[in-house]
Order: sequence, then structure tokens, then C-alpha cells
Amino acid sequence: MFHVDPLLFDACRGVEGFDKPEALYVEREEHGGLGSVLRSEDYFEDNLYEIVITGVKDFEVKNDYLFATKPHDDEEMDHVLDLWVSHKREQFVKAHFPTELVTKGFYIADASEEQVFVCVNHNKVNSNLYISEAGGFKFSLSLEGVVYFSPEGPGKDSWLSQYADEPFADIYKVEGLRGIYIASQFLDTEGDFDEENMVSLITFDKGGEWQPLNPPGYDHSGQPIDCQVNCSLHLSQKVGRYRPGSRLIPMVSKSSAPGIILGTGIVGGNLDTSYSDDYSIFLSRTAGATWHQVLLGHYFFTFGDHGGVITAVKEYGSTNEVEYTINEGQTWVKDVFNQEKIYVYGLMTEPGEQSTTFTVFGSEVSKHSWLIVQVDTRRALGPDCQDSDYKRWWPGEDIVGVKCLLGRKMIYERRRPTRPVTTDGTTTVPSRWRTVPAPEKTTSATKATKTWTTPRKSVPKMLTT
Repeated sequence: MFHVDPLLFDACRGVEGFDKPEALYVEREEHGGLGSVLRSEDYFEDNLYEIVITGVKDFEVKNDYLFATKPHDDEEMDHVLDLWVSHKREQFVKAHFPTELVTKGFYIADASEEQVFVCVNHNKVNSNLYISEAGGFKFSLSLEGVVYFSPEGPGKDSWLSQYADEPFADIYKVEGLRGIYIASQFLDTEGDFDEENMVSLITFDKGGEWQPLNPPGYDHSGQPIDCQVNCSLHLSQKVGRYRPGSRLIPMVSKSSAPGIILGTGIVGGNLDTSYSDDYSIFLSRTAGATWHQVLLGHYFFTFGDHGGVITAVKEYGSTNEVEYTINEGQTWVKDVFNQEKIYVYGLMTEPGEQSTTFTVFGSEVSKHSWLIVQVDTRRALGPDCQDSDYKRWWPGEDIVGVKCLLGRKMIYERRRPTRPVTTDGTTTVPSRWRTVPAPEKTTSATKATKTWTTPRKSVPKMLTT
């Protein structure tokens, strides 16, 4: 057995599909404080290993990419780092960024869909978001002033350093759909690391263009929202979750319900949490193109039955009420889930969100005693879905001038929100979200047939336009 202690200071397993099942990467400290990365394909049982890269400060494995940071070649450029990338386990190559600014730190925000999003810290809170080509070596600027925190870098002198001990970036990938991200941006990169200095932006083409989120014109009760200057919707992410006194719930989207996004936010000029009482729950049925205020105040929220039912519970104070909607937030129903009020700490459903049963976690008000309450909304959904209960929808149809997203067009048959039916049945409709081929005139692909690998899993057909 090969031992690396006490020089070992980090280790991670390989990635299925790119490494052998028993692959292990070990970062070992060498003289001078830097490290070398070792890789074994049998957990070092036979004392056989490969030296992957040397002289590194940090190392990370993400999908088919390996990332390492090294001190800059010029020793006079103190605290300047370079990023090195290995794609598909090939030789490491130094990444190139089109900037004259120094590079003091890197954070891999996303490495999916054959491209890499990297946050690069240049000075204080001034960090930019860059996106790569498929190899992960050549980058172009995507978004300036992205919100990125590191305990040793941007934000280390702010209030956030008292609560967060891991680096993160406020960049959210909308699940189940390609190329849609929501990010937080600093209004002034020379300003404070505070929410009043942050705004929300969205991209539908994986960082090619970023734009403000369209605010709803009316609130949850149908009254006009009064906002005169710099009006857009801002959604809380990780920074808001750490903020003491607010602890805002971050966004939720699931591949089992593509197109539906829930988030805690505010309409105005920024994300200022000093007005946390004005925060509400917003929902998009259009993959972020349009938004609606559906609940006023702070809530835990999640959804089941492929988005057919959305459930929310008050975040602060004691409650014994759950609120749910079966028409994508158009109307809500309140129901009592427990005889006595409790403090709620969380709300969840089973992985995949196919169930109609939700679990509320909390404790008694008089003393801390854990309670778990299950709420079943199955009967509220009505009969099983029929073909007439669906309509066609594709991501991007609500964006003016857009005919496809990233060169592809995925068309779904989507349950009509006005129909109280469930997909949790044994009819010919196997899931909340089905996929159908686009009209033949929009594609040169072979005519598709409806195929499902399991009775409940939809298989989207990718159509090039």
C-alpha cells in the first residue's frame, strides 16, 4: 500500500466515463509549498502511480477536464497564477485569456456541454467570467464583474468571510436546458462586496450575450408593480443564502421539469437585502424569458410530478400550513399539514421530482424536537393525463427573434397548466414532459419516432436548424 501522508493535502476520485473505476488523484505537497498530482488506477494498492503534473498550487477534476493552477513563470510577478488544462486526460496546456490584467485566482464555474466557464480574479472584487472553446484552453470574455468569492481572494475582507469558508460564484445553470445561465454582476468593481452593488443577468446562448431579467408588470394579486427607474428582476443566489437575517432560498430548476424556474427575488435596481421584506417568490414557465410574482414573502419551495405540482412553506416564524399550485403558480391552495405549528427548516421531494409526496422538516415550537411531515398532493391533481392535456413548447419560443438555442431546437409536449391532471399514471403519456419531433421542414435530421428508455423518462430529440 502506497502512503502519501503526512505530505498529502488533497485527494479526489476519478470521473466515471473518463477514468477507470478505481482511479484516484492525490495532490501531494512538495518542497517550497507547491504540490504534485499523482494518479493511481487501483487506489495505490500496487504502489504504482503516474505523476500527472508538478509545481501546482491547486488541482481539480471536472468531467473530462483536469485543471491546475501554477505560479506565473516570471518570479517578479508575485501572487500571479496561470491556469493549466487537460482535456480528455491529454497533456496539460496553459490556458490563454484575452486580457492585460493580472490573474490572481481561478474558479471553475461550469465544465459541461464541451465548454468551460471560468471566473478569473484580477484585483479585489474585480473578477471576470470567461468561456472556452471545446478544448478548454482558449478563452474569450463572457461577462465582466461577475460575483465571485474566495476566502483567500475576492470578498475575504467582507462580511461574507465570517460565514463562507469555500469559494463560489453566483452563477446558476438552469437544469435540463442547454446554454441558459443566471449570474450576479457587480455594478461597481471598485465598490463593496454587498448585494446593493449586485444585479442579476441571464444568458440564453451560454454567455454570448447577457441581459437583465424581464420584470413582471403585476404582483401576485394582479396589482401593477411600482418601479420607475432601472427596473429588472434580481434573483438571490449563494450570497443571499449566507446573509444573516435574510438567508434567502436560492433558485430551483430540474431536468424533470424543463422550463420551470423558481427563485427568491426583488424587482428594482439591485439585490439590496436591506429591503428583504420586499423579497418574493418568482416563477418562470418560459426558461427565464418571462417571470411572474407568485408568492409574497420568504418561502421554502420545490416541485413534484415533473412540475405538475409546486409546493411552498413559509420560511420564517412558525406555521402549520403548506401552499401548493397545480397550474404553475396561477392559483394557490392553502392546506394544514400538522395540528400544531412548527418551525420549518426545509422542504423536499424525492430525487427526480416525479413524486407527488413532499417532506417538511422542522421542530416543535416549545422545544427543539425534530419533526418530519409528509404531504401527499396526488388527489389534488385529478385524473391521469390524456393527449389532449398537452401542448407543444420549446425553450426560446418566448424570446423575440430566436429560432433555436445553440443551433438546436428541442420541442416538448407540455401539460396545459389549466388542466388538473397527473402524469403519475399508466396511460400512454409516460411523463410530465414528453418530447416530440419538430416539423420535418425545420430539420434535416432523420424523422424521429417517440422513444422512451423507461416508462417515466422523456428523451428529448435534438433537432438542428
